[in-house]
Amino acid sequence: MSLRLITWDIKDTLLRVRVPVGQQYFAEAKRQGLCMDPGSLETSFRNAYRTHSRLFPNYGLAQGMDSRQWWLDVVLQTFRLSGAEDDETVRSVAQQLYQDFSTARNWAVVPGAREALDSCKGLGLKMAVISNFDRRLEEQPMKDEPAADHMGYKRYPAASPGAGGAAVFCRSQEARSLYGPRFLGDIVP
Repeated sequence: MSLRLITWDIKDTLLRVRVPVGQQYFAEAKRQGLCMDPGSLETSFRNAYRTHSRLFPNYGLAQGMDSRQWWLDVVLQTFRLSGAEDDETVRSVAQQLYQDFSTARNWAVVPGAREALDSCKGLGLKMAVISNFDRRLEEQPMKDEPAADHMGYKRYPAASPGAGGAAVFCRSQEARSLYGPRFLGDIVP
């Protein structure tokens, strides 16, 4: 059986956060007049993210949230856990950070990703991007990234943010029609 489609997850396969989250949060907080510790923000972010993911899985879709509200709440909680008390400024920081993470400047190409894409393109393989990360990576940074040229970039709205494991890859109509009843994951764990 020959390969008919290679799907790539965006986050941490093709793109990754350019600098640690705590440093990015620190820089924006400082720009808006808040004095915070980047190490504390990093730890608080991990705790807030873990808690929010457990309480509101899949970016809060089952609770009627959208990913924007979910992320704003994570950022607000991150700053609260780090001792920030100025809610108005923290909300402004959260809004700006959400926008910042919607742009290519906060994301970097994972080392080796371009070479892997070039190799696959050279072999004439059909490629697509599918992700369970929130829609921001699909909407702007990926489109701005030259690596997207290799894939004939396609957005799969059926791919639900937050879907776990292989589920996100199984949701694409194109993937289902190309793969048929068997997936590589059925054979190779």
